[in-house]
Amino acid sequence: MKPKDPYLKQRLAAVQQSLKKASGWGTGDAQLSAYLAGYLVVLISGVYEDCIEHLVHERASKSNDVELTSYVDKRIQQTLRNPNRSCVVGLLGEFSAAYKEQFNVRVASGSTDALDSIVSNKNWLAHGETWKLQVTVADVHGYFQRSIPVLAALEDILK
Repeated sequence: MKPKDPYLKQRLAAVQQSLKKASGWGTGDAQLSAYLAGYLVVLISGVYEDCIEHLVHERASKSNDVELTSYVDKRIQQTLRNPNRSCVVGLLGEFSAAYKEQFNVRVASGSTDALDSIVSNKNWLAHGETWKLQVTVADVHGYFQRSIPVLAALEDILK
């Protein structure tokens, strides 16, 4: 299950390129690889925030109400931080209980666990808790691949 939206595809492809480059650059240097893994979790978390904002904007735009769309855009930009499972489910619950339920039924826990790992590692790095980081570029790549169904489900639910 992969997103179909061109914007999402482009953003995810850019992450994939960064993962590929980091994998090559970090080979043979464990410290460099650890720094790259830290950079990647920050990058991916930011891309997920951006992609979710995009999907919500697209959904709000269906109303053809410029003021409503503007309000929703501003609201999501203020509240969407740390796009982990809890944040995503909470966001969908603000739309409707049905959206929240659809997400819970459609998305495997392995996908949301991977997303949670990305966000947790990003937060540890951002808050100076680097001793908690036990992630490699390969780990980040795996988390990214397993978390993609989260965006695909959001795309389908919000369409």
